[in-house]
Amino acid sequence: LLDGFLADFERIEVDSEIKVQPLFTEPKRVQGEFAVGDDEDISKKTMVSLNWVLGEGKPDLQTNLALSFLNYLLMGTPAAPLYKALVDSGMGSRVIGGGLYDGLLQPVFGVGLKDLKEEDVPKVEELVMEVLTKISQEGFEED
Repeated sequence: LLDGFLADFERIEVDSEIKVQPLFTEPKRVQGEFAVGDDEDISKKTMVSLNWVLGEGKPDLQTNLALSFLNYLLMGTPAAPLYKALVDSGMGSRVIGGGLYDGLLQPVFGVGLKDLKEEDVPKVEELVMEVLTKISQEGFEED
């Protein structure tokens, strides 16, 4: 059955190799729109997500474990500093982009908030960067 259908086509070679995403030298901003219901209040329907590609290829086991551990420290519990800062900000209804995703050729880290006011987007960006900068300079609290 399948041969009968495919017989009308010629075989072609397709390059299906997944290419490495070159790292950006500066931040990029992408803005889009999504559908909301006619009865929904759109004043707090903005989402923001900050994302980073974490290397130029698949990390080795040690690096992958370190990234996973760091992700847990940043986002893994309600008391984790980045997660807590986003929730405590009160700007959005829910944290999105739960941190590390390593199911791609290159691991990525993404975090943000949904259901916030459009004018709060820069505040969320600033908050995320402040928390990450503080942790990189001072480390994590002991408890």
